[in-house]
Amino acid sequence: MFTSHYGGVGSLESMRAASEAGTKASRATNETMQIRRELNRLLMINEALWEIIRDREGLKDDDLIRKIDEIDLRDGVLNGRRAKQTPQDCSNCGRTLPKRQPVCIYCGTDAENRDPFGT
Repeated sequence: MFTSHYGGVGSLESMRAASEAGTKASRATNETMQIRRELNRLLMINEALWEIIRDREGLKDDDLIRKIDEIDLRDGVLNGRRAKQTPQDCSNCGRTLPKRQPVCIYCGTDAENRDPFGT
């Protein structure tokens, strides 16, 4: 044991644990900042795409808002979240398809009507 410069008694294990916690917190902060940058980039891309579509098709912002609400309500709850898709079964062998697989991993049949957003 040793006496810290704060006057308390500590151990090497507690110092190591504190250092590890600080490292993990720093990593989490960096990851959060990276996610925020990516989210802002994706929001800007979505905004640009909407403006292109709106201007070319003569739509209004209310059209987009109605569509967002329609998608949000597919699970019966207006909560700002997209309803989770139920797993799809292979049209050939009947086994459940993994969400992001373009073909059945059991028989090789192309997945039909896959969710293009993979959620």
